[in-house]
Amino acid sequence: KKKKRRTAQVYENQAVKTFRRRNAKVEIVKDEKTGKVLKDEAGIVKKKIVRETGWYWYSKELEKDIKLEMPFTWVWLESATSFSGYNKEKEQGVYSNEVLDIKTQPLTVKCGNDVVVEGLYNDIKAEAKESGAKFCQPVYALMKNDEGEYEIVRFLMVGSSRDAWFSFSNRTKNKTHAIVCYDTTEKETPNGDVYSLPCFKYMPLDEEFAAEADRVAMEVIDPYFKWLQDKPAVVKEEETVDG
Repeated sequence: KKKKRRTAQVYENQAVKTFRRRNAKVEIVKDEKTGKVLKDEAGIVKKKIVRETGWYWYSKELEKDIKLEMPFTWVWLESATSFSGYNKEKEQGVYSNEVLDIKTQPLTVKCGNDVVVEGLYNDIKAEAKESGAKFCQPVYALMKNDEGEYEIVRFLMVGSSRDAWFSFSNRTKNKTHAIVCYDTTEKETPNGDVYSLPCFKYMPLDEEFAAEADRVAMEVIDPYFKWLQDKPAVVKEEETVDG
């Protein structure tokens, strides 16, 4: 007799890495002994960059965020919708399950282990926003790692990365070419704040990569989202250095 495979095991999220784009983090330099803020000869406070702007994934093995070296290339498999953010008051992450259709599939938004709100996107988006949640588009992709092996990964497009991705993908929807993230560009808000955006562009896709992307999309990603659609929402918090 053939052994039946466990559904929970078959349809576990197959993304081996989740990438989030983080802005540069700068800290004021202080004297190690006195704790006094250090200044240069012109009297300007010294600062140092402790995290560069870029895409990061959390390594459980190393227990830290790892920066993805640019430029990097990937193939678009599927896009979903979720919430992602941070509640400053509670100092906890805000997150939700992922859905393909926001008009028919409910979202469960959590802060830490507590449920904030449940329901269809348009009905709960205001309350979710108050808790620190932002509209997020998880984008599933196929990449090659440093060893040349194919990996299913996920990009959480939130904030500036979401805006850049929406502008790119809505303008030229194309899943038959590879996508490369090759640089960043800076923009200025009306009040003078400067923020950076990732840049995307299409590249020719070789036959082997294209064939593997088609196989993974049909045999792994499509069944996974079909399983999510047919079962109650399962929401799992993901650990990161920043919480």
